[in-house]
Amino acid sequence: MLKQASKNTILWILALSFFLVILDSAIVNVALPAIKDSLHFAGAELQWVITGYILTFGGFLMLGGRTADLYGRRRVLVLGIAGFIAFSLLTGLSVNAPMMIAMRALQGLAGAFMAPTALSILLATFEEGPERNRALSIWSIVASGGAAAGVLLGGVLAQTLGWRWCFFVNIPIGIAAIAALRRVLPAHIQESSDKNLDLPGALLVTTGLMSLVYGLTSASQAGWMATPTVVAFISSVALLLAFIYNESRVAHPLVPLSIFRIRNVSAANLMMLPIVAGALGMFFFASLFIQNILQVTPAVTGLYFLPVPVIIGIISYQAPKLLNKFGLKPLLVGGAALTGLGVYLTLLMLVHRI
Repeated sequence: MLKQASKNTILWILALSFFLVILDSAIVNVALPAIKDSLHFAGAELQWVITGYILTFGGFLMLGGRTADLYGRRRVLVLGIAGFIAFSLLTGLSVNAPMMIAMRALQGLAGAFMAPTALSILLATFEEGPERNRALSIWSIVASGGAAAGVLLGGVLAQTLGWRWCFFVNIPIGIAAIAALRRVLPAHIQESSDKNLDLPGALLVTTGLMSLVYGLTSASQAGWMATPTVVAFISSVALLLAFIYNESRVAHPLVPLSIFRIRNVSAANLMMLPIVAGALGMFFFASLFIQNILQVTPAVTGLYFLPVPVIIGIISYQAPKLLNKFGLKPLLVGGAALTGLGVYLTLLMLVHRI
């Protein structure tokens, strides 16, 4: 049985590991204009710096959690962080757009093994109840803190040391996390002797989503009926249908389809899809708008974005109290309404130079 002091140390080490994943998804936003100019990205290609990371992260997330259960959580987390460090270094050393996109995708892959493994260790370390609720609250604060640090640090680094340091900064943090993990965290015995991994499922869903994004990108350039666009959409549909078929057949699916029979789960996912998509799109275009149109420096751009993660962190910490006081539906409806209002007000921004 771990002492409380040891548990708290483990919690902060796990939070540091998760901080890396969130930091890297946010830090690059403010550096996008500098990356575009340095590596000579075409306009439509630039979005893949963000999208490549998100797609591999999301597509392999459940595979990462399953791998940790089978092969030991500490081992998988350490290897995931090591991979993240290596790909961060290579991303910072990118010499052209294809290399940057490929390394960002591999960063997302490493992150997909880090995030669920760290969370599963947290759940195994803290007992259900107030102890676990406190740990999860700190976990949420770290997530928003990583986003806040990302947009602010990304702006400062891009303006002072150059955009490559937005990736090099991950290296000392990752090394410190690995050293602490190996010293403090006990080895976790794998939970299953069945070594089946749904690798085909992870590949199908990731390539299907990539094909969909490529089709949308192609449509904006070549038109909706252009051959590359149509082929990409057909390929996306075929791959995603193959994914659904695969999940209905394998013994250990990444996504058990029966979960979607739970109305609250399906409704929550349908609600979060446009919200998260809109948030990612807003950060991407707002960064380009603020720096290229309004001619604001990268460091100040980071300050412009700072209220978003700070407010998310405050509300996340207060969420259990608000849920007990107001209930589920008022918070969901109120949150969605505020999100819609924020998007509408963003649309009113004037396109002019200051």
